Amino acid sequence: MTVNTLQTNDAPLERSSDSERLIKDYGGLFIGGIMLLTAVGVGFGLLQAKQISTRLVQQATGQAELLFNGLSEQLDIAQRHVDGMRFVMENVLAHPELADFGAISSTLNRIGQGSPEGAPWDSVPKDLRGRTGTLFTRNAEAARSPELERMLSVLPLMWNAHQQHPDFQWSYYYDDKEEFSLLFPGLDYSVLADATGKTNMNDVLDVVYAAGGTYPVDLVSPGKNPERDHIWTPPYPDAAAAGLMISLVAPVYDGNSFVGAFGADLTLSVLNDLLALDGSGVGKIWVVARDGQVIATSEATGDMGQRIPQFSEFIPQLPIETVYATTPGDRQTTHDGIWKTFDLKGTPWKMLLYIPDADLNGAVFDVMKPYLAMTSLCVLSLIGLVLLQHRRFTLPALLLARHVETLPQNARIDTPQVPSHWRGLFGRANTTEKERREAIAKLQDLNADLESLVAERTHELTEANGQLSHTIDELKATQGQLVKAEKLASLGSLVAGIAHELNTPIGNAVMVASTLADRNKAFREAMDQPLRKSDLDEFVDLMDNGSAVVLRNLARAEELVTSFKQIAVDQTSYNRRTFQISEVLREINIALGPSLEKANAVIETRVEGDVEMDSYPGPVGQVLLNLYNNAIIHGFEAKGSGNIKVHAVQIGTTVKITVSDDGAGIPEENLNKIFDPFFTTRLGKGGSGLGLHILFNLVTDLLGGDISVESQVGKGTKFVITLPVVSPQRAKSKDSDAETRPPESGVRVH
Repeated sequence: MTVNTLQTNDAPLERSSDSERLIKDYGGLFIGGIMLLTAVGVGFGLLQAKQISTRLVQQATGQAELLFNGLSEQLDIAQRHVDGMRFVMENVLAHPELADFGAISSTLNRIGQGSPEGAPWDSVPKDLRGRTGTLFTRNAEAARSPELERMLSVLPLMWNAHQQHPDFQWSYYYDDKEEFSLLFPGLDYSVLADATGKTNMNDVLDVVYAAGGTYPVDLVSPGKNPERDHIWTPPYPDAAAAGLMISLVAPVYDGNSFVGAFGADLTLSVLNDLLALDGSGVGKIWVVARDGQVIATSEATGDMGQRIPQFSEFIPQLPIETVYATTPGDRQTTHDGIWKTFDLKGTPWKMLLYIPDADLNGAVFDVMKPYLAMTSLCVLSLIGLVLLQHRRFTLPALLLARHVETLPQNARIDTPQVPSHWRGLFGRANTTEKERREAIAKLQDLNADLESLVAERTHELTEANGQLSHTIDELKATQGQLVKAEKLASLGSLVAGIAHELNTPIGNAVMVASTLADRNKAFREAMDQPLRKSDLDEFVDLMDNGSAVVLRNLARAEELVTSFKQIAVDQTSYNRRTFQISEVLREINIALGPSLEKANAVIETRVEGDVEMDSYPGPVGQVLLNLYNNAIIHGFEAKGSGNIKVHAVQIGTTVKITVSDDGAGIPEENLNKIFDPFFTTRLGKGGSGLGLHILFNLVTDLLGGDISVESQVGKGTKFVITLPVVSPQRAKSKDSDAETRPPESGVRVH
């Protein structure tokens, strides 16, 4: 099946267009759809075939089970019949008083006077002989033996069994000495002699006792059957020419003495009739012996009445050994069939159901003919609908897609041959293409004017960009100067505080020193006169007390100078060293003592354990100084007093420093902006807006830490600083002053 494609007068494109590829893809999809519909139909047929095959096998198995039950019942009836005859005779043998000695045999012998020798009841009327059977003997004495009289007690059982089950061919008794035999129902001696081809009774009885070579009496004799079980004979030809048959034989004992055997015959034709199938299903049934003899079959042939076939003649690919090796009831498979065996209890045979694949497939095809016809009709209908849809809708749509795609490349605008109801769409596409070409022409004219305008604007923007870059450089330089000024202002404030703090101890020392100088001068003048011990003691005490006062004040001044010196060195040089955080807090508290006292601010410092850091003490101190000043200037200005709490604790490899105050707090809208450069709420009042910006850069850049802030208006502010115990290495700079840079992305505000 092919898919129509559009032919145009234009030159072919250098490469396949999207529409061309779409048409090719659709061709493959179309053919694939047809194949899919066909595959669905085939798949549905295969599924139906499998389901029908399963149903037919189940039906055949069910029918085989019914036939198996019927056959088993027939064989069980024969067993009960033979067991009943044996039971009655053995009971009479055990209780002789139950028998009427001589009455029956004498009566029949008298009625049969004139009968041929060896057949004393041959002249008995046939209607009576139909109830008594026929007696065959080797001598006259056997006709009057006690054993015969006891055996005659089972005649009612024989008659009743044959009345109820006419499928029985013969019931008989053989004595162990082979001197007489009773055959039921009765048979004329002449018929038996003709069937055996013998002329005297001894030869006839030899044939009867041989039973086609099966020798029933010998089969159940004590030597071969010590368990006294009943035994089924192999198939053999009937001596009376009734055809092939099998016999069920049971031994009879008088105590422990073997006296004879009862038997019942079934012709193979009866068993074949029991296995006959009605022809509506599949499968064939055989009853087979271990040596491969076919006892009965549902496929009986015309010559089975004269010969015993072998199973290999019917199914050569299935050895009889395999049949007997499988577990009855389990379904088996071969390369050309399915089979299942049934165990016939009490017999040496097995029943076999065999379903050839050829028969099963033929039956499936017969059942599926209507389904196949319907499925084929549905598939053909679907294919017809698909073809109609393809010619009327899908192909024109694909042609329209290709037409629209190729219009911009074609110099001429032509319409291909399409169904009439599609021409309007193709015409609309042509009109749109014409309008597009007109719009492109106008746009090209506008572009020419726009290019000159763009060039002019570009020149103006380039000049403006240069001016802007120069302005940004100036702003960056100004920002750097402001940052340095902020740092120097912070250090200047620290110097002023230290100077104020030094004024008291130095002034006290000067005052005491001048007093000591005056008293020393007076003491020298007094030395020109005789000295009193009291004057000398007074002078010495004065000198001791004065010296102590001077030393104390000078020691205080030395402590202040040392703290300031360390802070100044750290903040100006950013030297890295190992230090205790408590040492930095103490030095800052000393340095800011006057400022804190002036602002009525109280600092509460708490350090958990010995927190030692390998970092930059100057920037750490500057961070704390900026936070203290921020609290004093912004938090306590309105209140006139306040409390600052500082808490430091080491957590693993980090140090957490919390600085909180109970000042005015920060409005929520300002929390995200307090670390921005030049942001201040004291614009025009001396605030530069760089204090917290410098603090943020020191914490996040130089010290390698993090800072966050929480605040509520009217309740105070809390800064949480997290620093590594060992700060990251810092690249050396030629500039001794620390340069700050703008904050990195984001500020943590809680």
